[in-house]
Amino acid sequence: MSFEVNKFEVVKKTKLERENFAVSFDVETQTEFEKVLSVKSNIIMENYEVLNGLVSFSGKIETCIIFQTVDQRFETEKQTVSFSSKIEEKDAKAGDLARIFVGIENCKVDVLSQNKLRLDYDLVSGGVLISKREVEKVTASDENICQKFDEIEVEKFLGRASETFVVDCEETVKNHIKQIVMSDSAAFVKTIDSGVDFVSVGGEVATKLLYVNEDDKIETVCVVENFKEEIELAGATRESLAQVDLQVMADQIKLEYENDEKSTKIKMQIPVEMTVYGFGREKKEIISDVYSTKTELKTTTSSFDMTKNLETEFFETKIEGQLSLDEDKPRVDKIIFVGMTNLNVTNSYIKDGEVFVEGIAKTGVVYLNDETNGLYGVDIEVPFIATDKVKVECESANVQVCAVVESNDVVVKKGRDFYFDAKVNFKVEYDCNEYGAVISNIENGADLPEQDGAIEIYYAREGQNAWDVAKSLKVDEETLYSQNPELIFPLDKEQNIVLFHQKRT
Repeated sequence: MSFEVNKFEVVKKTKLERENFAVSFDVETQTEFEKVLSVKSNIIMENYEVLNGLVSFSGKIETCIIFQTVDQRFETEKQTVSFSSKIEEKDAKAGDLARIFVGIENCKVDVLSQNKLRLDYDLVSGGVLISKREVEKVTASDENICQKFDEIEVEKFLGRASETFVVDCEETVKNHIKQIVMSDSAAFVKTIDSGVDFVSVGGEVATKLLYVNEDDKIETVCVVENFKEEIELAGATRESLAQVDLQVMADQIKLEYENDEKSTKIKMQIPVEMTVYGFGREKKEIISDVYSTKTELKTTTSSFDMTKNLETEFFETKIEGQLSLDEDKPRVDKIIFVGMTNLNVTNSYIKDGEVFVEGIAKTGVVYLNDETNGLYGVDIEVPFIATDKVKVECESANVQVCAVVESNDVVVKKGRDFYFDAKVNFKVEYDCNEYGAVISNIENGADLPEQDGAIEIYYAREGQNAWDVAKSLKVDEETLYSQNPELIFPLDKEQNIVLFHQKRT
């Protein structure tokens, strides 16, 4: 007898646990400063490598420091510093893919001198491991082997595609710009649609600009630009699911402005890196049961697990909170500017048909105190819980969340109480673990014993089908039907079935 072993592929996703690591570096400014007002930071991921039991990755922190000089001017200093770290994962194997996310939990600024400071970052990493795993199945070609076939649906990884596109933005402000102090851009996904060998992604890029006008006052402007991009992904169909990561290449943004008689036109070119991961389901034929009309068979059944990806969902909400200044801090007479909000998602889960996203929102505010005529900086840190109805039907689904701030605002009351709100876009990905089993090996055993007589009577139970009866009698279904044409399966009552045996050869 000949048995053939074949293999098919399934995808398995494993959540990479959160790991904390630190990055520190010194920054020297070209101009002596009186005080640091705000620090804006962006994480740009670059490379990763998956080895057995280990995922290593690298990226860079793009930092913009806003400070006030000794002659009361606003200046900025930019610096980009590389970092690397690793996550241990026992299921990781060389050749797997990884989606790595790195967030900023805290940034501490220590002033070392009038033109030198140190930045200490507390970073947190996490992500998802994407693995292709092979499952073995067996088939037989011997005419004495009876096989019952079945179809199962398996989840397959179609591939990964990446490209960088540029979003052009224009905005006109009704005053003259003397200096652009800072820009901060964030990209977020709003729609994902799969087609034949491509994926279409729609979204927005939100940019906040901080500038000094002709009266030496700091002002802000927010610009939101839509985009829609297609990326090639071989094997994708309209039924495929795609998951998308976006990151703004902050160190490559091109920004220019031109003053006319009463206003200023701002032009920006914002490069966005888009990475798409495609998943699809396909049917595989497997043997669900097998027996031989000649010998005993020994079968081995192997179990496997895979990840079923569910539709990505999007929602937006407002995050609100407040902070009261400590008594030793000067009161607020005027807010000069509000920085972009950094979001750190700490937990996400499904409960009672809703998804819950927990995290901390942190925003830097610079304000003026009239009594001292000085500028002061304060960080507003607000814990938040965002919720939305879940459309997926898997209560135990794994949840992966990306949260991006589109706009934010801070107002002050009574000179000491800050009230904060931010419009946040959430992209929530869901997947469920699925388990299956296939016959992976068949071995011949002893020959079946010779029949004592030419006739065998089999006492069949109600509900049995032809396969059950034929397997018990060790004959093929064709023989069973030819000798008992009156039988209708499944049986609607107990019956005695007569079988005429021929001598085994």
